[in-house]
Amino acid sequence: MWLTSTCGYAQAPEQHALQEAYHNDDFQITGIAVSKTGRLFVNFPRWSDRYLNAVVEVTPDGSSRPFPDEHWNRWDLKAENASKQFVCVQSVFVDETDTLWVLDPAAPLLATIVPGGPKLVKINLKTNQVERVISFGRDVVKNGTYLNDIRFDNPRHTAYITDSGVGGIIVLDLISGKARRELESKLVCC
Repeated sequence: MWLTSTCGYAQAPEQHALQEAYHNDDFQITGIAVSKTGRLFVNFPRWSDRYLNAVVEVTPDGSSRPFPDEHWNRWDLKAENASKQFVCVQSVFVDETDTLWVLDPAAPLLATIVPGGPKLVKINLKTNQVERVISFGRDVVKNGTYLNDIRFDNPRHTAYITDSGVGGIIVLDLISGKARRELESKLVCC
């Protein structure tokens, strides 16, 4: 499988024959996820003024559709709706339970975080419905934070999120929805 974007840097190695699964010349791809049944999901961060969808599902014919629906993908630029729509999705991940997780740092154009927007969205791939939204408060998402990537430890009901802005790891308890910062850089002076 091979995804390409002229905005990105994906290249096919010459020694392997790869089949292109999806191609996009208009927007930069920063995340891909494949479900256990072979469904392919791609995300695009809001890094320019020209923008359409945050998350799409790639269909077998190579076309795409907003996922889970247009409402989630068409944020109206109003802060009061940032918790209920994708603002600037950085990554998608399918965990071992075949659940799609969408990480939204809510920092369009890599700028200021939209209040109420940083979140992790859990989507049930059997129903294609959002099951849960875990929002991150100012104690976890600081000025300059950029939620970047996520990994899951399902037996421990824990997720680990990197902060590539301020630096550090956010540890999230998936049962309670409580998060804390770890390995954060400390400024030492004099």
